[in-house]
Order: sequence, then C-alpha cells, then structure tokens
Amino acid sequence: MLLLFLVIAFLTFFAPALSEPSKILDVTDAGMKQQRFSILHGGIERTYFVHVPESYATKQPAPLLVLLHGGGGLARRMLAFTGFGPLSEKHGIIILAPAGVDRHWNDGRKQSYRSLNENIDDVGFIVALIKKMEAEYKIDSSRIFVSGISNGAMMSYRLGLEAPEKIAAIAPVVGALPENLAKQWAENKRRFDPLPAIIFNGTDDPLVPFDGGEVHLLRKKLGTVISVADTVQLWAARNGCTAKPKISSVPVTDPDMRVNKTVFGEAGDEGEVVLYTIEGAGHAWPGPEPGAQYLPPRLIGRACHGLNATELMWQFFENHSKVQRKGALK
Repeated sequence: MLLLFLVIAFLTFFAPALSEPSKILDVTDAGMKQQRFSILHGGIERTYFVHVPESYATKQPAPLLVLLHGGGGLARRMLAFTGFGPLSEKHGIIILAPAGVDRHWNDGRKQSYRSLNENIDDVGFIVALIKKMEAEYKIDSSRIFVSGISNGAMMSYRLGLEAPEKIAAIAPVVGALPENLAKQWAENKRRFDPLPAIIFNGTDDPLVPFDGGEVHLLRKKLGTVISVADTVQLWAARNGCTAKPKISSVPVTDPDMRVNKTVFGEAGDEGEVVLYTIEGAGHAWPGPEPGAQYLPPRLIGRACHGLNATELMWQFFENHSKVQRKGALK
C-alpha cells in the first residue's frame, strides 16, 4: 500500500495539465505571472514559458535564466518550484522555462524515453529559444545562465558541453554527468572555453546515486551517470583548474545534515567550479520553502531547508557575468 501511495503521489505531482492556454498564468501565491508560447522545432511543436518581471525596462539589458524541469516535471511550475520569482523581481531577471518532449530531456543517457529514442534535438531547441528571447527582449547576452534539477541538471551539463558560446554559467541541482556523455567528451578530445558551474548534490539521493551508477525511480532503470566527484573533477579539468580545491563547512539548521563547500579555482575566476555536498539530503532542490519536500522522503530522500540554493546560485551567477564567448575551441 505504501508503494502504491508513493507512485500515486509521484504521478499526481508530475501529471501534465489537461490544457495550458496561451495566456498569462498565475504560478505563485505572490501573483507572479508567466506566459505560455510554442514554436516548431525539428518538426515538433515545442512549448515554453516566460516570466518577465515588472521591473524589466527596455532601457537596461536584462539577465536571462533558463530553468529546466526534471524528468516528468512541468515547465510551468519551475518558477514557483525553485523560488526564483522574488529574485526575478528584485534583480530584473527574465525567466525562460522550456518544456521537454513528454516531460523529459535528451541529456545523453541510454534510456527508454522518447527524447532519447528519437534523439530529440533539445540542445538546438534551447539554443533557438535563447536566440528568440534575444530578438524579442532586451537581453544582456553576457548574462545568460542555465539551471535545472535532475534530468534538467544533466541537460544543463550537456548544454555546457555542446553550446558553451551561449551560456555564462550553469547550476545543476541533484544531477550528474551521464556516462555516455562523459565518454563522448573524453573521446572527441575537444577543448572548451571555461564555463563556471555551481553544483548541488545530496549524498543520500535515492534516484541519482551520489557515487555514480544506475539512475532509477523505484524499480525502473533510467540510464547511468558517473559519480558526483568525477563529474566535478572533470568539469574543473575542463575549465583548467589545476590547483587543489578548497573545502570548507557551511553551517545549516537542518538536524543530521552537514554541508561541505568545495571550490575549484578562485572566486570570480572564469573557470570557477563550486560544489555543495549536502550530507543526508536526497533528490530535492535545497531551499527554505516547504515545497522543497515535494514528495515523501521514502521516495526522494529528505530536502535540505537550511541551504538556499536559489540565492546561492544567483550570487554565483552575478559574479560570472561574461562578455559573450566566442565559442568552443576546436
């Protein structure tokens, strides 16, 4: 019965809306709004949501934040789910939340979702949306950032590898580098411009194993990832960070949880990589909001309420606004 309850809870939370009209939608208790749009890409009608803060003014270029939902998640819920609404208003951030085909991203894993089976061009789709946003709004092209949770986190890594010229920094949450993507990266010997990253992972994640291996939901296998440690080491090496990382503890109020901050490179450097390791936390976006524990701990592990990933990543992003990159080096 407990297993049935957890499955029903999961499906209830991630179930698609029956209809999402092309009009302004309220998505937060504070009354913040976003609008639904669609475009044709790769022969598929794709949906995305845009939140433009009231503080947006065409005289001042605005930063753009791309938020990628997790596998089975909903794009329209990402603004409220991450708590980025208030920060958007405070800092004038335009939020772009694209939707994956059948609520999944082609992040490079071998698994049975349509996005992988049909090799959906999600990198091309997101890049096309970024260009469309630059054409339709006054966007600061040196401040385009990407964050995502789970499947969206893995997609953030893929975007960072395949489209670094459009992105100033990434912030993956409870994800790791897919094994296939890591192998392709190693085999093609491609050199990259540095791309800063701030990363959040819980050691007790029951879906995406902290030490690498098979991603799974209950008994369903969803492809393999390398460990968080290997992911961060590879990204630091990609960015040219050769010095020994600096490790410090971060105080949190959550009982039975400890947070370590590992920093590769110097603060503000173009290749800086920061990892927040949350001992005792599971597959959840760290934050003070009650919604962080969006499903029972039995299914996703415990959420860390004493660490605000949203504020931390925005502070990181503000320190890594760059002149638009010239592209990956061959």
